[in-house]
Order: sequence, then C-alpha cells, then structure tokens
Amino acid sequence: MKESTLKAACLASALAGLLLLFLVSSAAVSSRTGIVGITLDHAGRTVKICGSVDSLRISNGHMFFNVDDDSGRLRAVIFNGTAAKLGTSTLAISQPDGNPATCFIGVVSEYPKGSGQVELVVTRIEDI
Repeated sequence: MKESTLKAACLASALAGLLLLFLVSSAAVSSRTGIVGITLDHAGRTVKICGSVDSLRISNGHMFFNVDDDSGRLRAVIFNGTAAKLGTSTLAISQPDGNPATCFIGVVSEYPKGSGQVELVVTRIEDI
C-alpha cells in the first residue's frame, strides 16, 4: 500500500472515530446536572436534573412548570403526547421539606426562540 494511501486511510479512520465519539456523547444522558450549570451551550443535548416542582400549570394536556434545586430554577414542559405515555400521576411533587423528589430527563432548548432563555423538554421522569 502506498504511503499516501495509508495516511489518508488513517486520517479518515481518526475523523470517523472522533465523529462517533461526538455523536455518542451528544446523545448520552449526562449524570445529574445542577440547574445553574444548564446554559444555551446545552441546547439539543439530553440532561438529567433533579428538583422540586413549582408553579405547575396544565393547558391542552401540556404540563408547564418550574424545577428548583439548590442551584437555581429551570422552566420545563411535558407535551401532551409525552404526558400520555408517562401518565400524569408520574409528575411527583417534592416533599414538604423541599428535598428533590423527582428527576427529569429531557432535551434542553431555547424558548422562546432567540430569547436566550433555556427550558427542558421532558421525555422521562424518575423518582429519587
């Protein structure tokens, strides 16, 4: 095999490996993330946050609420299709002492678009 062909094959393999690592890390759920650490840099990524539910509002089957932890507050939404799959009873409210009782896994998005504000589009719920 020619040296130039070998170099090209090595470069292509290295780039493919880096791309694969990037895609896997982007799709993977990070371990529990503090709310204060979630920024627009996380947009499109799946994260897991744990906290207490505040200001729950239901409209057209969609659930809108805030999730609070020791580090801050994040707006969250569970759309009606996801809510139907999860069952609305799975949206647990925190214990009276304020300790987080629920973990939310979802995709970080900017809403409204161009506002610089982040929200979590919840896809899964876990009890602590």
